[in-house]
Amino acid sequence: MEPRVEALLADLVKRDAVTLTFVDTPIHRFTPLYAKYFLYILNNDRTFPRVLQYRALLFEAAKDKIESGEKLEEFLKEKDVPYTRTNPGPTLAALSSLITEDGVRSTPTCVIVKDGQKGMYVGDIDIVKALEQLQKAGELLKAPESTAQKPASAP
Repeated sequence: MEPRVEALLADLVKRDAVTLTFVDTPIHRFTPLYAKYFLYILNNDRTFPRVLQYRALLFEAAKDKIESGEKLEEFLKEKDVPYTRTNPGPTLAALSSLITEDGVRSTPTCVIVKDGQKGMYVGDIDIVKALEQLQKAGELLKAPESTAQKPASAP
């Protein structure tokens, strides 16, 4: 994640100004594997700083070309990252529906839901501008859980 996007999101989350959902867009062959393990990891800690740390570690694993669950588990154990296996199917299906519903076709993409209206921002420059507008406005953005989607990115 681009550092400015991360900083803006951290501020908005800290102020409880946004409801945030990361959706991994399946543009890479191993995205389903990484998305599944990201959900396993979130079973133990969903605090925003940890979520960012875990995403960064999964990107590191992808960069290291870890392509199997077994190897990814070894990597996570080496990094002392706890995870709990669950059935990720329903969550992954719901996230996939958001991708389809919002017409996300590339990453990074940020979908902001405000007052029942959705705005889609693609690319770091447009995402930063949109998040800066939210930050400057100081508005509370609390979208219903069923439609809240913010940055979609893929490991």
